[in-house]
Amino acid sequence: MLGVTYHARSHLVQYNCILTTVYFKGVSMLIAITGASGFIGSALTSSLEKDGHKILSVSRSTSGDVLWDPTSGQIEAGKLEGVDAVIHLAGENIAARRWTEKQKNRILDSRVEGTKLLAKSIVNLTNPPS
Repeated sequence: MLGVTYHARSHLVQYNCILTTVYFKGVSMLIAITGASGFIGSALTSSLEKDGHKILSVSRSTSGDVLWDPTSGQIEAGKLEGVDAVIHLAGENIAARRWTEKQKNRILDSRVEGTKLLAKSIVNLTNPPS
């Protein structure tokens, strides 16, 4: 099953990258991506960079371009000023543990809290993505 999942996700990423390449051909964008080091994020980041886009990695790690911690509601929002797009892929790893009630709540909360923090931060930017 994992091979099928990987194959399907791989095609989805390829499809989205093809759409991005066709739609934004010749236009270099500054794109912030949460989860850029993850399974889908790393493939998407690689493809977008190959197409000439600049990527800002939004990460809980200091190795990222923009530091954030959705759990505590912290983000270096000022570093998102001037981005053309934001792609939100971050969240609790769905394959890391058995799906107990506690784990299901972690998965849901990680996505909801991350999305709330990003949305609040983007709305308050002087020059938000259009």
